[in-house]
Amino acid sequence: MAQYCPMCKARIEGNYAAAEDGCQKLFERVLALEYSDAVYGGAHLLTVDCYALQHSEIHRPNSNAFHLLRLGWTLNRVRVPKLGQTDNDFKRYAVDLRSFPYLEAPKNRGKITVVDVAETVEPKDHMKAVCVWAGAVWRAYGAHHPWVRKKLDLDF
Repeated sequence: MAQYCPMCKARIEGNYAAAEDGCQKLFERVLALEYSDAVYGGAHLLTVDCYALQHSEIHRPNSNAFHLLRLGWTLNRVRVPKLGQTDNDFKRYAVDLRSFPYLEAPKNRGKITVVDVAETVEPKDHMKAVCVWAGAVWRAYGAHHPWVRKKLDLDF
């Protein structure tokens, strides 16, 4: 019997105690793949940001700001994420996380979820699915783009 995650609204199939547990298990499966294979690992930071933004209730109040800032930085400055490099280059923007504001999650957090990414098999398809997911989450958080733009000094 299918259930729906109360946070990201993903349709979760299987015998999970709750739909959010199903999302978490799928997220862990995707993370394991990204940690075990460098080809998949290039998408890792986008994966983490997307999942965190779609499941913001389980994180700190300023977590949305951090993940949206890094997602915006990756999508608008980096284009092709690389594990390790992205973190080092991004650190200058996240020097004092305690000063980050609370950014409320939108009601609709994007139609693409971890379920769509977990269904991919090939590395190329995985990266494409994560990038599509990232775009959907980015658009869903559009109300907060002015804060990201100001923080990153972006012109978009």
